[in-house]
Amino acid sequence: MAKPEFLVVEDNEVDVRYLRHVLSKAGITAISHARDGEQAIAQLRSLTEGLSTDRVATQIVMLLDLNLPVMNGFDVLKFVQTNPLLSRMKIFVVTSNDDELSRELAAKWGATGYIVKPLSLAQIANILETIGQPARRSAPATSVVSES
Repeated sequence: MAKPEFLVVEDNEVDVRYLRHVLSKAGITAISHARDGEQAIAQLRSLTEGLSTDRVATQIVMLLDLNLPVMNGFDVLKFVQTNPLLSRMKIFVVTSNDDELSRELAAKWGATGYIVKPLSLAQIANILETIGQPARRSAPATSVVSES
C-alpha cells in the first residue's frame, strides 16, 4: 500500500513547520497545506479528483486545527462527514483546544482522533498505526567512545 498524502490544515506557520518536520521524521513526504477551512475544502477536491471512496479512505489523511480563519475546523468536519466521497477519510484534530465540548463535537462530526498540541513523533507513529501504515523508525543513536 502506498503511503498516504497528508493534508495539514493549520493557520499558524510555526505549527505548520513543526508538523512538516515531525511528519518527515516519520517518513511521510507527501504533505499538502491549507491555511483555512475554505482552502482545505479546495485542496480536498483537488486531492480526491478521480479517486474512489475506498482510495480516499486509505490515501488521504487530514491533520486539522479547529481554530481557523474563514471557516473553522468544525465546519470542515461537517463538510467531510456529509460528503459521500470523503466521509470515510481519516481526520485527526490537532488543536490547542483541551476541553470536553471540543472533543465531543469533533467525535460527533467524524474525527478519527483528537490530539492537543504539540504533536509528538510518538503520536504520529500512533496515527500511522491507526491508518495501517508503519512509521519509519529512526536509526538508533550510536555513541563513539574515543580511546586516549
